[in-house]
Amino acid sequence: MEIRLLKKEEFHSLETSYCELYRHCFNDYIDEHIIDHRFMQNPYDEFYMCVAIDNGSIVANYTVSPTRIAHNGKVLKAALSLNTMTHPAYVGKGLFVTLAKHLYDNLTQDGFSLVYGFPNYLSNRTFVSKLGWRDIYEIPTLELLIDESKIVNAVALKRELPLNCHKNNLNSDESYEVFKDLSYLNWRYIHSPNNKYMILATKDNSWVIYKFYQDIINVVEFHANNSDEIKDIVNQLMVIGIQNKKTRITVWSKINSDQHILLEKLGFRNRYPITYFGAKILRQEDCEGIWNYQNWTVNMGDDNVY
Repeated sequence: MEIRLLKKEEFHSLETSYCELYRHCFNDYIDEHIIDHRFMQNPYDEFYMCVAIDNGSIVANYTVSPTRIAHNGKVLKAALSLNTMTHPAYVGKGLFVTLAKHLYDNLTQDGFSLVYGFPNYLSNRTFVSKLGWRDIYEIPTLELLIDESKIVNAVALKRELPLNCHKNNLNSDESYEVFKDLSYLNWRYIHSPNNKYMILATKDNSWVIYKFYQDIINVVEFHANNSDEIKDIVNQLMVIGIQNKKTRITVWSKINSDQHILLEKLGFRNRYPITYFGAKILRQEDCEGIWNYQNWTVNMGDDNVY
């Protein structure tokens, strides 16, 4: 068996093997279009995948997606931890931990400040106990039941992103937030091959990105703090929900923020799922205060499963 850090050009010859491993691990289908979008079209043009290869096939995999974190007026190199996979026949051999340590060493050498992610209940304990992660928060999902009687003075909103949509993302305070310029947003959402995402924006450039999932409107990006703008967005989302036979709106919102308080006032309540959010520091000097969730602004779309 060989442990290997892959380059982009090497991965092309192993894509089919990767997709087969995915089907073995998750009993689900994934195709080359989704893989190409996630790994090859990332606007940062960086590739970090560590695999175990046996008899010419990938039998275990750990991959991260390069991102950037805005903090205190700077942009830090960071990586989002993606799905980990080990073929059932190779479980119990410690491959996940081995691959992760190789990958983290590579990221550290390349100047990355941290790895962060949203592990599920099966993998969270391994991240924490064996890979040096710490849990930052358990994020509840805020949910609003759509009720036509709650709609007040709904106004039509724009369906395109403001050109300066990322201006508040490079802030001067102590918060940490995934940096999202137009190239990132277009890659992550607009050009997504497996989900259709939609946009609402107010005249004052508050904006949200959302998608439909079963009978739910998932708000994956929510960038508004002005109370009138939030009310306009929620009203329009309820109108859209009624038109499309949806029953609920879900969103993440930071506790103790004006946004969270107003969403509660509008009828949002804490519901399942509750999502682990954690990280591993690679460069201590860049990461002061990251263990305090109040120092973070996290959106549902920061987790790649949405």
